[in-house]
Amino acid sequence: LWPQGGEIDIMEFIGREPNLVHGYIHYGNLWNDKNIKGGPIKFASESPADGFHVYAIEKTPNKIAWLIDGYEYQSYTLDDIEPKFTWPFESSFHFILNVAVGGNWPGWPDEFTNFPTAMEVDYVRVKDLSSVKHGKITGRSLVEINEQGVEYCIEDSGVSYDSLMWEYPSGSSVASSSGTCVTINFGTSSGFVKARAISDLCGDVVFSIPVEVQPKYKKEFTVMQPTANIIAGVISSGSMTSVSVGNEPVLQYDRNINEMYDVIQIDSDFIPQPELYVSEEKKFYMDIQSTTAAPCTRVLIQLEDSDVAKPDNYPAGRHSRHVAYIDKAPGWQRLEFDFYDRVDPSVSKVDIITVLIEPGAYRGDRFLIRNFDSTTIGCTENCEALSTTQCRIEA
Repeated sequence: LWPQGGEIDIMEFIGREPNLVHGYIHYGNLWNDKNIKGGPIKFASESPADGFHVYAIEKTPNKIAWLIDGYEYQSYTLDDIEPKFTWPFESSFHFILNVAVGGNWPGWPDEFTNFPTAMEVDYVRVKDLSSVKHGKITGRSLVEINEQGVEYCIEDSGVSYDSLMWEYPSGSSVASSSGTCVTINFGTSSGFVKARAISDLCGDVVFSIPVEVQPKYKKEFTVMQPTANIIAGVISSGSMTSVSVGNEPVLQYDRNINEMYDVIQIDSDFIPQPELYVSEEKKFYMDIQSTTAAPCTRVLIQLEDSDVAKPDNYPAGRHSRHVAYIDKAPGWQRLEFDFYDRVDPSVSKVDIITVLIEPGAYRGDRFLIRNFDSTTIGCTENCEALSTTQCRIEA
């Protein structure tokens, strides 16, 4: 029975998100009392549909890790599940492979939908990790433009490779190499860091990490000031007030526990080119803090056309969504919002910015929010720091 029995999504890909692959777990008590954990990994330089990749999960007691081409990009354990739910993933599961059409997430077919389409699968294998060696590639999937000295390694205990050949994005170079590790000096182009390994035990194996080389961003304007008159132009389904933290005005927001899709809606007349947030020539940043939020809580920014978007007609009127994750660490965090998906391709006007915190869950957490800014690329000083939020790197 779903969701009590659990669902593990090893790999999900939807056509309108050509650079993202997703992995999730679903769990809960009833259909209206459930939650999900997981997220996407980004292919910054190409689409996952451009070639074959090895998608996998590693299931160990009370833990699930997601991998692509030997790169572990996220993991969740029993401790990441809210206390009111059980971890249902210690039972046997069956496989489903399908090409789905329609639904709230991908949206219903229209004139932009590509038909015919196909899913090509080379193999599905189940391996016993107690008897089969399984190598991994380690390193960062997000680096700064022209960043130097980033290390990547192959971890494959007990395997001696006859040869190990490294590939890296155009404009990058090898600074040094030793054993099964290499240090890369990056340029301006994103792409894959790959290791082609040959051994008598494992044959020819390719490990790879999709690496996004990110430009530097500078503040362009403030989206919302958490001052005493914050209610003007802002609508929310939760409770919000302006409080002082260290003599600085901060928005205190209590999420509505009775709302699965709790929203903060901000009137906006300053998004003249919303497509620049899709191409990531512009990005949103936000400072946030919570002592009660679940690990890797997801925050979405949704750009909307108020003439079309209504509470009961999703996805109509929603231009695009942009995602960030609250880290497991305490204290203030600077969230960097990545483009997530282009929801309604017919929308070109944006006059509403909607913030959804942990959409799809019934939670009543408290959040402190400040410095909700829009940024643009081309920074040379006082730039936004590269995100170190572990959940963003993993998920």
